[in-house]
Amino acid sequence: MKEFVRRYPVASALLLFFAASIPMMILRDWSPSNELRYLSIADEAIANGKLFAFSNHGAAYADKPPLFLWLVMLCRLVAGSHCSLLLESLLCWAPAAVTVVVLDRWLCDVAPEKMDARNRGAAALLTLTSVLFLGCALILRMDMLMTMFIVLSLRSFHKWYMAEADGSSYKGKERWLMPLWIFMALFTKGPVGLLMPLAGIAVFLVIEGRWRRTGHYLGIRTWGVIAALSALWLTGVYLDGGPEYLNNLLFHQTIDRAVSAFDHKKPFWFYLLYVWVVLLPFSPVLICAWVQSFRIRNNRSSAERLMAVASVMTFVMLSCFSSKLFIYLLPICPLITAMYPLVHDRMSWKWDWTKPVFIVAGVMAAGILGASPFMNGINSKSSYGGFCKVIPADEEVSTLFIKRAENIDVYLGREVEVYDTEKDFLDGWTGGVLAVKISALESRGSESLKARLDTLGHRDVGAFRVYDPVH
Repeated sequence: MKEFVRRYPVASALLLFFAASIPMMILRDWSPSNELRYLSIADEAIANGKLFAFSNHGAAYADKPPLFLWLVMLCRLVAGSHCSLLLESLLCWAPAAVTVVVLDRWLCDVAPEKMDARNRGAAALLTLTSVLFLGCALILRMDMLMTMFIVLSLRSFHKWYMAEADGSSYKGKERWLMPLWIFMALFTKGPVGLLMPLAGIAVFLVIEGRWRRTGHYLGIRTWGVIAALSALWLTGVYLDGGPEYLNNLLFHQTIDRAVSAFDHKKPFWFYLLYVWVVLLPFSPVLICAWVQSFRIRNNRSSAERLMAVASVMTFVMLSCFSSKLFIYLLPICPLITAMYPLVHDRMSWKWDWTKPVFIVAGVMAAGILGASPFMNGINSKSSYGGFCKVIPADEEVSTLFIKRAENIDVYLGREVEVYDTEKDFLDGWTGGVLAVKISALESRGSESLKARLDTLGHRDVGAFRVYDPVH
């Protein structure tokens, strides 16, 4: 075991957290807010034969490009259902592992003298223990896939840039891979995936005093690849969804969100508070090194400068957008953690930074594994799979006071009637099975409604109450 860890430190770090996460990935239930919606959209797309224009219970869903949803659809077709939580969780864990491996190879190329087996393992664990990075490796969202493509694009650009450091002309594959990775980031999450690497590369060239070379790296070849692939994508959107869906995708979900968000609207300084949270448990040290990287200019490698510039540009750009969520900071997390082994020795810090990383990583892996037996209790309080299991087959189902309950068709295999207000329920309910969130019923339901429902037979499942079929 010791020999394996010594020879394969990064693989050992990934295996540690993957093994600790397997029980949780198997036992946990889908979150109602996003995961269940993605599954429902995938089911609807398969049923309708759609590949580019998606809908959620008939309403157009142009929020995201199709790549991640294609992968969800593929898992659905392979497994036959969405019961394979481990399989679909790999859609985020695999990109996380690729990101860690790419960063390791990048660091080994630019600073081989610093990246011995111990430091390589610690650097990988420093990224894996970042709260936001670890969380996004376990939940079903496209952010981790986009982050992987952004890191790949920056890595390809740096290899291209360094190959021409002596003035020679580079003819390698990175000239084509860089724009391909940038497009794939765009194809995963939208314009943010396009802007992040492009802004980082452009500002890096300006700071390096090579702004005249911007057209060389971000010129006809780069934009030609991105434009050609985007044209194919948008043609598919037009043929699949028509001009209205295309307009929704290009303008409402991009410009409107950036300028005046209709969802997740936060002030400019929002990320100044949350960056300390998403980099826990080592956020004080990481942010200090992040800042010091700009103050200490001697002996900085071009890779460190690129990571620093790209992360800062991403942070500033995201702060300027109207729509903000702390999860949007994910792309800067691996860049900041990867910088740390390069910065540490220049900061006059004499302590061995690897020891606390190993200790915290062990504690976090044990904590994830130890939390697995409690997943059933957590699921019953926050997810919908538990109460769906007690609903009789072939019965009409209605819900009251349950957020985004329309997506429980993933569990039931049929549509449900959703009531958000008591008035709509009293006016429209005609019988069948009724599911209610107990806390919402107590706080929002009238006494007459409670009295009426009390006359019905029911069973409580976690935070929900299921009333027997009423005809």
